[in-house]
Parts: sequence; structure tokens; C-alpha cells
Amino acid sequence: MALTFQTMRSGFRRPRGWSLAALALVGLLFVALTAWSAFELALRRNLARLGDEAENRLTLLDMTLEATIEGFRYLPFVVAQAEPIQILLENPDDPAAVAAANNYLYGLNETTASNQLYVMDINGLTLASSNWREPDSFVGQNYTFRPYYQDAVRDRAGQYYALGTSSGIPGYYLSRRIDIDGRPAGVAVVKVDLRQVEARWSQSDELIAAIDEKGVAFLSARADWRYRPLYPLDREIRRLLETTRQYGPGSSTAPPIFASRQDWRGAQLVRFTDPPEEDSGRYVLYRRALPRHNWSLMFFKPVSELGWRSIGAGIAAGTGAIALILLTVVAYQRHRTTTLKLNAHKFLEQRVARRTLELREANSRLRSEMEERVRAEEERRAAQAGLIQASKLASLGQALAGVAHEVNQPLAALRTYLASMKILVRRREWTTVDDNLSSMQSLLERLTSLTGHLKTYSRKETEARQPTDLRQVVSNALSLIGYRFKSSGIALTVDTPDGPVYVLGNAIRLEQVLVNILSNAVDALQSVDRRALSVALAADGDEAMITVTDTGSGIEADRLELIFDPFFTTKEVGEGLGLGLSIVYGIIKDLDGGIEVNSAVGRGTTFRIRIPLQTIAQEGAAREREESMAT
Repeated sequence: MALTFQTMRSGFRRPRGWSLAALALVGLLFVALTAWSAFELALRRNLARLGDEAENRLTLLDMTLEATIEGFRYLPFVVAQAEPIQILLENPDDPAAVAAANNYLYGLNETTASNQLYVMDINGLTLASSNWREPDSFVGQNYTFRPYYQDAVRDRAGQYYALGTSSGIPGYYLSRRIDIDGRPAGVAVVKVDLRQVEARWSQSDELIAAIDEKGVAFLSARADWRYRPLYPLDREIRRLLETTRQYGPGSSTAPPIFASRQDWRGAQLVRFTDPPEEDSGRYVLYRRALPRHNWSLMFFKPVSELGWRSIGAGIAAGTGAIALILLTVVAYQRHRTTTLKLNAHKFLEQRVARRTLELREANSRLRSEMEERVRAEEERRAAQAGLIQASKLASLGQALAGVAHEVNQPLAALRTYLASMKILVRRREWTTVDDNLSSMQSLLERLTSLTGHLKTYSRKETEARQPTDLRQVVSNALSLIGYRFKSSGIALTVDTPDGPVYVLGNAIRLEQVLVNILSNAVDALQSVDRRALSVALAADGDEAMITVTDTGSGIEADRLELIFDPFFTTKEVGEGLGLGLSIVYGIIKDLDGGIEVNSAVGRGTTFRIRIPLQTIAQEGAAREREESMAT
């Protein structure tokens, strides 16, 4: 023992010249360096992966937005070439020309599903519009202050995103100058509604925004970002927004979205002025320029996603480093232990030999105890089977008196028939002889059925389970002790379903359960005036339930919890050993079922037995067995 303690104490020795604190510090530095390196590597990989994902996502967003706009870009050219529009610009004061142009624009707008179509003269006055019937019609409005009008007059075409000054509905305006005979005559404009694109962004649970050349978000997955700048606007841009009324009143003084922006590990890191409640507001920014529109698409990912993944990698690496250090310490300790074992080889050999001898003796004793326990278990099972068989035979003995009565009646009838047969044969009344023989055959079949079931019930059956119809079990059990109902004047009610109720069990043992419970019910009814007994069988969900209810004397509440204990009985001394319900409980539990009892003194007792119904797979196997046997 002293040597073992010395081995454990000397198992690990630090290298010469190193203190324990120095070794611990080196180990901590190694773990920290490993964890930090893994964190940095994972962070860079996650940033690269996230950058690729963001690039793909921005490409898809760009294509979707561009496709939405391009689907309407041809409309200003079509409107400019339309004959009703040409006639209108040549005769702006002609009511018929105005009506024709309005109707044309209305029909074209309905066909193309654009937001609005309208035509202005060269001075910016709207002459016709697709919404000319609506209260907020563009007709009569002058839009010379809008850049899309100015760009179209100057450069033949224009495009501009803004809030509608009449409708208040945002849209992307595509404009084109209309020339007649080589001179500018007007401007055709289509208003494209991009709110459906914005709605899809909001439904994607991603943080996306479209930014114009002034740095103002005009489309966003967050509604509170709409028409807000990324950074505080300078005086010139604020004045321009107020002049053009691009985003309505108040947009020039809206608070900025970004609180800060900085370079971070090759990416752009931003912090929001009003972050969502569930995060810190620190996001990685990915940006895609849309030069055709002078816009930018922005895609944001929370830093927390990267952080937790990277921290997990760092923790895993740190844990691995700790494991490596521990393995090194264990290996070094094992080496030291091996050296000490080699130095004490002789002593350990003797100790091992002595311990081996002790272990052999202990194993021999343990083997003997195990064999003894196996024998005891076998004896217990045999005793339990014997008790079950004895209980069954006791019930059978109680039934024999009634069976004798049932047998006596057919035997007396047979004697009468035999006496009459002699007379009928002498008289040669062969028709009557044939009738008597049929009656005698029926009586013999009745006797055969009764004695056959008694023989089956008394047999010492195995524990094998097979599909069993509980209706037949109930019928057989009632036939065994039916004489007691008649002799005791008991009103019996039986309720069973029309179809079979299959369970996987042993039919004889199930009959024994019912015989025991029914016998106890008959005994309980002897001391009362109203003698009624009901037996009900039903399928309840995936279980079969047998309910036995009597109007007997009942059981006291303090005894109710003990009735399933061995050798407990409520009967008088000499009338029972108290094993019947204990055996019933064991049989039902072996079938994975349950039994419960409710009783009230002077009112009666109810037993409820629940047994799992046979499954579809078991039914199929049973049918296959029956078919193979038939074959």
C-alpha cells in the first residue's frame, strides 16, 4: 500500500529548473494562443464565406430589381410614338384630342400594369394621364421642378425615384422627350411601383437597402429606414431635397442610419443608430453599385453570426489544446509509473499473484452465488406457476359441482331416450327413432364441449402468447362458473361487441383471471339482497377493457390498496388463502396490462382490466400462421 501511494505521489515530476507555476503559465499561454489562432482563422473563413454569399445575394437582388425596371423602360418610347399623343401635343386645347389621349394612356396602363402613365407639354404641364378620372389626377399639374422632366428635355431621356407629389405613392419615373417635326413638343413619363420588390425584401428576413446618389435609403427591408440618409446630409443636399420634394417633407432632416462605419478585417463594419432590440447593432456591410441608375444596393449581416461561429471554433481548439496538455501529462506520468513499476517488479509480481489468488477465490464464490440465485429464480418461477395452476384447479374444483349438475340433466335425458328407443324399435317407428337419435347426438355434443373445456382449463399450459379473442375468453369463463349464478339467484348482464377483440396473450390464463374475479364477485353477493353482476368487454383506443361490476358488500377503503398483496383476503378464515387476486395482478402485468378496482361499502365493487390490443403486424403474423397451418 505504501508503494502504491508513493507511485501516485511521484507519478508526475516537473522538469528540473521549472516551477509548477511556470509550467501552468506555459500551458495557459499555449491554450490561449491555440484558441485565439483558431478564432482568427475561423473568423477569416467565415468572413470570406459570408462575402461570397453576400455577393451572390446582391447579384440576385440586382438582377431582380433591374428586371422589374427594364420591363417598363420601353413604355415612354411607345407613348411618345403613339398617334393619340402626337395629336394631343399638336392640339392641346382640343377636348376630343385630350379625351382620346387619356383613354389611350388608361388602357395602356391597365395592359402593362404600370403605376401611372402621363404626358406633359414642353413646359412641364400635364396634358393627359392614365389616372385622369381619379381625384388625385396628374392632369393640370406642372412638374418642371422634377429632375426626370429636366433630364428628358435636355438629354431626351430621364429617370428618377421619388414620392408622388399628388398621390404620395413612391415610384421610379422613366421619361422620354417627344419630338414632332424635329422640335421638342413634350415629355412622356411612366411611373413604376417598386414596393413589391421592397415587400419581398421584408419577407426574406434579411437586411437590405437601396441607396440613391445622395446617400438616402429609398427602398429598405426596414420600414423605419425609408427616406433616411446613411450619414448626416450637408446643406446643399438638404436644399436639393426640399426643392425637388423627392421624398416628401421632413426627409432632409431625418436622422442618419449609421452611427459609425469603419474598416474591419478587410470588410466594412457599421453600427446603427437604432439597432434591433435582439442584437448590438454591429453589422458587416456589403455593397453593390448600380451605375445605370446611380444607386447602390446594401446587404447587411450581423457580426454576432460570425462571432459565435468563430468563438465556437476557438473554444473547440482551446479544448483540444487542453486535451493535448492532459494527454502529455498522462503520457509523462505513465512513463514515470512504468519506470517505478520496473524498479519494484518482484514486489508487484508477488502482490499480483496474491491478488490473483484472492480474485479467483472471490470469482469462485461469486459463481456459486450466481448459480444459487439462478436456482432460486427457477424455483420461484416454478412455485409461481404452481400457485397459478393450484389457483386454477381450485377454481375448477368450485366449478365441478355445477358442472356435475349440468352433466346430470343430459344424462337423465339420455336414459329416457334409451328407454323409449327400445319400445320404438319394437314398434318399428323408424321416423321417431331417427328424431330421438338426433336429440341424443345434440346432448352428447353438449357434454363433449363442457368436459373438453374443463380438460383444457385444467391443463398446465405454457407461457406462450398467441392472438386471443377476448369474447371467447369471457364466454368460457362464464360457462365454467355459470352454475353459481343460477344457484345464487344472481342477475347476470353480459355486454360484448359483435366483432372479435384480439389481444396477444394466453387464453387459459386470461380465463383464470376472469374466473377468479367472477368467483370473488359471487362470494360478495351472498350477503346482500339485490344480487346483480355485469360483465362488459369493449375496445378503448389501443387497449381492450373488461369491466366486472357487482352490487355486493364492497371493500373498505383502508383494505382496497392491499387486495392484490399475496395472502391478503377479506373472506372468513378457512374460505381462501388470499392468492387469487395476487395471481390475477401478476398475469395482467405480464401482458403489459393494468388492473384497477373501485369499491364502496354496501354499494358494490368494479374491476377494470386493460390489455393492449393486438397490433396490425401481429394480426398479419397470426393470419400467416393460420394460412400456413391450413395449407
